[in-house]
Amino acid sequence: MSRYFIIINLTRQQYISPHDFCESGKFRNIMGGLHGKAVGLLLLQNKEEPSAGNRSLPGSWAGDRIIITDDTSELYEQIMYKDGYENISYEALKMLCITGTEIPELVERAREYKPFLKTLFRIAHETGDKKLQHLLKGG
Repeated sequence: MSRYFIIINLTRQQYISPHDFCESGKFRNIMGGLHGKAVGLLLLQNKEEPSAGNRSLPGSWAGDRIIITDDTSELYEQIMYKDGYENISYEALKMLCITGTEIPELVERAREYKPFLKTLFRIAHETGDKKLQHLLKGG
């Protein structure tokens, strides 16, 4: 039986799921790919304090207690099936789009997995990102 992992910020009661990036949550893939890049941006030391409205600001996880747990743990069950922890995977995806460097890879992935395409169209609309909108339309 395969085990699947998520990245958890215990301090802020937030988590990121690799599945929301259309990536494997298996141990050998954890922190690889785009979800790993998003976590890296969240952990970057930043001089600005993240505001309540912008929790996904790069650096907002700097100095926080971060763990990785699998789907056999009690904490995983608590996070996934009870209130209290916030899935910020969507905000982390949006952060990657705003930084711009990962847009081509995100668009390519969305063309292979149609539900992810809908997510990227929503991000493009919310951010007004012309490059992302152009690429999603086939440009």
